[in-house]
Amino acid sequence: MKNKWVYVNMIAHTNLHAVYYRFKHRGQNYWILGQNIKYNLKALEGNKKSLERIIKIGEKMIGHSKYDEKSRHFDCSSFMNYLFTKAGHHLGSTTFSQCYNGKPVNYKNKKRGDLIFFDDKDDGHLAHVGTYLGKGLFLHDSPYTDNGGVGVSSLQDNFWNSRNSKYLSVHYPDGIVRRIM
Repeated sequence: MKNKWVYVNMIAHTNLHAVYYRFKHRGQNYWILGQNIKYNLKALEGNKKSLERIIKIGEKMIGHSKYDEKSRHFDCSSFMNYLFTKAGHHLGSTTFSQCYNGKPVNYKNKKRGDLIFFDDKDDGHLAHVGTYLGKGLFLHDSPYTDNGGVGVSSLQDNFWNSRNSKYLSVHYPDGIVRRIM
């Protein structure tokens, strides 16, 4: 099955550094290490030059910046602030402060470059932020990406949108999406 496109329908975290995705082929379940999955991000590009510039900066950091909120590396909100500051938009340093920036957008109307927010069900407050890329994918910095840092994840993954997950995707029930640019 080398060099074939397959639809992945489930994510499983065996630990913070090993993420596997399940897919079916000819009725058989297979698991693939997340680090071996490639997204066609070029197909998602838009025509807003300033927005595309900051997304490209973020994409270049995929796999090269580990999540670390205690050192001088990025966490989710500092990563978003870093990217948007490159285009002259200072978002603030926390996920909570960032949810008040820009224009509120209905979750169903989110577009490339919009900030999307996640709740931590245990704490009951906003706990994560990323920027929407299109086709259900988002760019973010998290210990739960396949490389443990800056990466791309799918909103379809149970980890990001399931009521059984630690994080509750913002579209249950109302969602918080903000359009900065």
